[in-house]
Amino acid sequence: EKELKPVDPKDPIVLVTHHWVGRKGSQMVDNELDLLRLLQPYNVKFIFNGHGHSDLWWDWEGIPNTMNKGLYQGSYQVVTIDPEADTLPVSRRSADPKKSDSQLVKLSPQPK
Repeated sequence: EKELKPVDPKDPIVLVTHHWVGRKGSQMVDNELDLLRLLQPYNVKFIFNGHGHSDLWWDWEGIPNTMNKGLYQGSYQVVTIDPEADTLPVSRRSADPKKSDSQLVKLSPQPK
């Protein structure tokens, strides 16, 4: 909470976690609903999750989430923040070509 207090709710936020949050049917963090309530007033654009060693995308109450296999497993992501284009392109590279893909997220606040 104290880290978010000085942040303007319109500023884009990218969150990085070690344990995943927001995956339906697979809760890793006991207080993930408290985290969601804390994040809801803010312009959270993306959550990068770890620990699961799976190439996944999912949506958590309107917030895009991703997880990768490990770098040693041939999986990584490239993120480019482009304020002029108001975008956050996220590209996944995977050892499995079917899992290599990308998403484009708008940085400006979107209606909820």
